[in-house]
Amino acid sequence: MHPPTESQRMQAKLPPWLSLVSDGQAAVGGDRLRHWGISETWRICWTDGSTTIVKRGAGEEALALEVYEQLLMPYRIAAPKLIAAHRGNGFVVLMFEDLGRRSLAEHPTVGGWLATARLLAQLRHAAQERVQASNRFRFSTAEIADTRARAAVALTRVRPDLAGALDACEPVLAPNLHRLAGMIRNTIIHGDFESKNIVLTDAGPYAVDWSTAQIGAHLGDLYSLVRDAGLTNGPTDAIIAAYADECALLGAPAVDLQWQLALGGMVWTLRALRWVLEEGIHVVPDASTWIDELVEQAANATDSLRASTPGH
Repeated sequence: MHPPTESQRMQAKLPPWLSLVSDGQAAVGGDRLRHWGISETWRICWTDGSTTIVKRGAGEEALALEVYEQLLMPYRIAAPKLIAAHRGNGFVVLMFEDLGRRSLAEHPTVGGWLATARLLAQLRHAAQERVQASNRFRFSTAEIADTRARAAVALTRVRPDLAGALDACEPVLAPNLHRLAGMIRNTIIHGDFESKNIVLTDAGPYAVDWSTAQIGAHLGDLYSLVRDAGLTNGPTDAIIAAYADECALLGAPAVDLQWQLALGGMVWTLRALRWVLEEGIHVVPDASTWIDELVEQAANATDSLRASTPGH
């Protein structure tokens, strides 16, 4: 028996599901970028010297292909180009263009944070007109209320000591969501708009990993970006100001921005908590350690929303 060649050894290290989207092309190398529970992402180098990003997702992550086919592509959202896809039994494998190796998380600068805030304003503004006719992936007021209710039920089951911790959110959430619906048109929501998902290119920052994208009005993406920046002493106030400045330049000044940010924070936190309690604890080893922090964030968001509600 002959010893394996270098090419064979390399192939053995690559994910076995790569062949589902490679169309017979041979890979010469790869780096695993992320791996947790139901999601795994690689940068693959091909024989012609090109690189692509390949991702396998299961569970809720398996919706990523539908997000691309029914939301991002038809409404021309600025997301990485989808090159190939495979839909399996409860999972998908997706191949994307590779936008580069410099993420905002690994190369944080004040300029990068502020440019990303402006990017968010541009994405929301550009998508507003396009997504109005779509009902798919719409995160409605009723669905947000249901998310809170599901999170509360799951919290009682998983952490009985925290039963009732989300009760204070309910009377604050509903009227503010109705007010938001009456003043802000639906647009694109990335769902995980953090520095790890921002690639810095020569043309500016670019958002990647749109697997949790939805249609809605809330500013959870800005909240998520500000929260992320705050973890590393980033320029949080300047990020908010840059977003507001860009909105004004686009002819759509941000209205009651602190109130919108507080409401977006509540929605983002409830959505994250619901996922952690219903799915995350079963697929991510450390997910149970996130629960207390998210419950505390929900309480803080409730207080912030009360304080920032106009007329309070």
